[in-house]
Amino acid sequence: MKKVLRFSAVALGLLAISSVSNAQTDDNYTPNIQLTDIDGVSHDMYADLDAGKTVVLDFFATWCGPCIASLPTLDEIWADHGPDGDDTYRIYSLEMDDGTSDEAAFQSQYNVPNPIFDNGHTIAGTFNVGAYPTFMVICPNRQYETRVGGISNTSQITGLATDCPIGTYMN
Repeated sequence: MKKVLRFSAVALGLLAISSVSNAQTDDNYTPNIQLTDIDGVSHDMYADLDAGKTVVLDFFATWCGPCIASLPTLDEIWADHGPDGDDTYRIYSLEMDDGTSDEAAFQSQYNVPNPIFDNGHTIAGTFNVGAYPTFMVICPNRQYETRVGGISNTSQITGLATDCPIGTYMN
């Protein structure tokens, strides 16, 4: 009898965990962000997603070593898949430390080609970001995958978008 009760308890526990996991997957949609980059250009993430682009949110800090080490990989993604490549990706680099003001110097020093935003900390809570770097790869249908930690090859980002449904966009 004890074995039956133990088995039932374990089965119910696994069922509950499975339900929680499925609920999280079903709610895996991102809200829109509308921000102005350090060059004064306004960006609307949903407009990029509606145009069929995959958006990468790069949550970083200018002083973060793994963030800096990830820049060559982000540059490669931008070159291959940004506006001058096949035009399928957008990268928004969101500086998270509201105590720094050197984003323009950072952009110049590291030749960052994609938009940089100095107010990333204002949306960190929305996306539950607590570490640098954090990358969110958002599909045109608003579903996303997250990677925490530095990157050293493009597949660590583009590989997260392999499950993006083609042609499934929300307006």
